[in-house]
Amino acid sequence: MANHKRILSSYTGKLTPAQQKRVDKFIKPGSHKWTAQWSGDNNRILFEITRGKQKLEVNLQQHTCTCNMWQLSGMLCVYAVAAISKLRVRTAEDFVSPLLTMDAVRATYNVCVKPVNSEEFWKEASQPKPDPPRITRPVGRPKKRRSDAAHPPPQPNGDKVRSTFQVTCNKCGKKGALLQDLQGSTFKT
Repeated sequence: MANHKRILSSYTGKLTPAQQKRVDKFIKPGSHKWTAQWSGDNNRILFEITRGKQKLEVNLQQHTCTCNMWQLSGMLCVYAVAAISKLRVRTAEDFVSPLLTMDAVRATYNVCVKPVNSEEFWKEASQPKPDPPRITRPVGRPKKRRSDAAHPPPQPNGDKVRSTFQVTCNKCGKKGALLQDLQGSTFKT
């Protein structure tokens, strides 16, 4: 944490470095493809963003856009940047969520985590030690928990699979052959 605090203390931008890169590299270049038109309200907060037949609505006061990306991420979308650039009063960075600004990051790293001594230097507490939680067993016989890996999947023709042991026939001596299977054949006894 101390390293992050030292690195971020020298940064002077309004947004965090990752968010500033995102705005400069992806959002601002894409906003030039869209045309913003003021809707005519008194506060100049409603804009209609158009490109060909596509139309979207941007409200700068409520920080909303029809695409919902601005509401979901807190970061501007290309449509909001097009409306802000038409306004020419404030920068796009002023409309980003306060959670993505350097002030929020500095507030996060403002707290100092104090070091903790090893166990041999701990002071003995005067309170009694906490007891482990009581484990109450349910009434009745516990259910058997069998794993699926121990049992092979059933065969597609519906026959049961004998997985416990191999049967050896007394008559022919073959493994897996049952007397029932051999009843139609003739044996020499």
